[in-house]
Amino acid sequence: DFHERYTSGRLISRSTTDVESLRELLDEGLQELVTVILSFVYISAMLLWLDLGLGGVAVASLVPLYTLVRWYQRRAGRVYRARSTAIAAVIVKFVETMNGIRPVRAFRREAANDADFGALNRRHERTNGDALLEMARYVTGSRLVANTAVAAIVLWGAYRVAEGTLALGVLAAAVL
Repeated sequence: DFHERYTSGRLISRSTTDVESLRELLDEGLQELVTVILSFVYISAMLLWLDLGLGGVAVASLVPLYTLVRWYQRRAGRVYRARSTAIAAVIVKFVETMNGIRPVRAFRREAANDADFGALNRRHERTNGDALLEMARYVTGSRLVANTAVAAIVLWGAYRVAEGTLALGVLAAAVL
């Protein structure tokens, strides 16, 4: 039953994309994630210690960031499944054509197989582009949220310094 539901191309695609994703996570993603989490915790704790209001702004930035992450997970799940299915179809077509090269030539199916393979490759190219676009949207959105939070902290802190309710050194420490 398993082998009827999962073709060899789909299994190959799944194993290669899973291994590649794991490699990317271990090479870059895990270190980046730990750095971001530790930085956020340190900066929020320092801001909360220096000034409760400025720290509250930093902590409040978690809400849009969390929303963005959840939105990305849902959209990326669909896009990456479609990409995996598309590459599996390319692999299956390639394997079937190579394994049956004699019948393909005997029945003069080279042009038809080439057209089918081209269509599958274009589908894979499109779904891969969709996956890259989703990642770009996430990166842009997360940076926008982070930069907006920093700008809000700086602007509100500057206003409070001008008002005289916050020492300039506290704002400088909060921004650094």
